[in-house]
Amino acid sequence: MTAPPESEPVSPRQRHARQIAKGAGKRATREIGRRAGKQVREQATKQFASKATQQTAVRAGQQLGKQAGKHAGKQVVAQAGKQAAIQGVKGGASAAGATASAGVTLAVQAGVEAGLWAAKKIGWRRIAKALVWLAAPVALGILFLIVTVAAILSSLAGAPGANGAAPATVPGIPPVALDAYNRAATVMPQRAPRCTGVTWYLLAALGKIESDHAQGRTIASNGDVKPPFTGPPLNGRGIGGNRTPHYDTDDGKLDSDSVYDRAVGPMQFLPGTWKTEGHDGNGDGRADPQNYYDAALSAAFKLCGGGDTDLADPSQLYRALRRYNNADWYARKVMDQAAAYARLSPTPSEPLIPGGGGRSKITGNTMTSTMRTTLISIDNAFGPFPVIGCFRPGDPQDHGVGRACDFMESTAGQMPSPQRLAHGDQVAAFATANAQRLGIKYVIWKQRIWNIHRAGEGWRPMGNRGSLTQNHFDHLHISVER
Repeated sequence: MTAPPESEPVSPRQRHARQIAKGAGKRATREIGRRAGKQVREQATKQFASKATQQTAVRAGQQLGKQAGKHAGKQVVAQAGKQAAIQGVKGGASAAGATASAGVTLAVQAGVEAGLWAAKKIGWRRIAKALVWLAAPVALGILFLIVTVAAILSSLAGAPGANGAAPATVPGIPPVALDAYNRAATVMPQRAPRCTGVTWYLLAALGKIESDHAQGRTIASNGDVKPPFTGPPLNGRGIGGNRTPHYDTDDGKLDSDSVYDRAVGPMQFLPGTWKTEGHDGNGDGRADPQNYYDAALSAAFKLCGGGDTDLADPSQLYRALRRYNNADWYARKVMDQAAAYARLSPTPSEPLIPGGGGRSKITGNTMTSTMRTTLISIDNAFGPFPVIGCFRPGDPQDHGVGRACDFMESTAGQMPSPQRLAHGDQVAAFATANAQRLGIKYVIWKQRIWNIHRAGEGWRPMGNRGSLTQNHFDHLHISVER
């Protein structure tokens, strides 16, 4: 309801009633701002705010209340209260670094509190109007909470099978440990998109070599390892190949040794390393090396190294393992163990299909239907190739699960002719241009890699692996998503 135009006659009684309503509106709005600021301070103190944040929230609520009071009448009391509450809370939440869902939740609480007070002050006849204004922030708060919770659960659980799901059971691996390896592998594409090739069996191989999957310990359902798994003192006397003393770096807080450091947890992190590279893997808000979910996720990040890393590339995987433990025997042992675990992986999401092809000879002629479609498309358009090599039993990467083929441009490790190199360039251009349609994940050719998930970066250089074949000068490697 709006005020009548000035041209309409107004009786003394109407004018008096209007002045009373206007004064009540200003007082109510100021009080709403004060109470909203107080609510923000109380909630922020309990949940996430420092003294500076509390003061910011109170000042924001008071200032907005005063500003709203200058313009509010009886018709906008509820709206001013809503805005004061929401803006006051946003000020406090932003200063505290809070999440959007937390801020909206406090806004709803403060808005309801202010609305009830206003109802008492201005009369129950205006409750319906106040509820209309309050319905919007309440609905918005519920929507934000639903979306936020769904996002958190998704980030914790990951997409099943994103990197090749682990089997239901693996002999020698406790169920919680296996779940920790699998969960870490599934969330890494979202948590570290510049790192590819993290698999459950790679992390399981690390766990096997480091602690035999916390042998002799009890692993709780939340991942806690009891009693704590702690390695021998790194005193330089040759235990585990260690010849360099590692003196204490954490006052014994993680390893209970104030003289020398000891590797801690099932993935055997040094205390100093854990300080900078420990991650929360089970969503409890803390990173604990003696928690299997935390340790497995942290091991994945350690392997990735914080940059562009493709652990499906054996040379990059080798270097990553040397970062984890700088010993050749160690890196090779982990890679061998990963290959053994990979053979236990369940059948891919698509069944392996034997036989069939295009114009070229095919070795390992068993693959997924997506790989089969890609092979036939390329072979029909550009074949015949000297040979196309696909399925390789025991291979720890895509060849071992029927999701990769090598399109040879020469044989016997010889450099292809200029004509065949140009032919390979044409195949590579076709594969990248049709990657989305064919389900191609990445292409390797002439010591460069193109990945559909990083298509904006184009072709990226790869490290020197040694031979022409290892550097992909005599063949194109094509891997598919499924």
